Amino acid sequence: EPGIDAAALDDYQPFHATRADLAARVGRTADALAAYDRALELTTNPVERRFLEARRAAAYIDGDPQVTRVPAPEGRTCDES
Repeated sequence: EPGIDAAALDDYQPFHATRADLAARVGRTADALAAYDRALELTTNPVERRFLEARRAAAYIDGDPQVTRVPAPEGRTCDES
């Protein structure tokens, strides 16, 4: 029975957005932030970008207290406005 080829999904933005959401829901903040970052790298739609940025910020705010000042895309940090 074939498994999922993660390498084939590396450039598929919805895969990373879904991984990010699921990781955030189970409290795996660092994994969620990394997956949101990858999804943001891959998105070309400005509406999707704003949605993913908002979800990433929410994961950071609600997340693990051991995660601090994780760099966001484009050199910003999550606690900057």
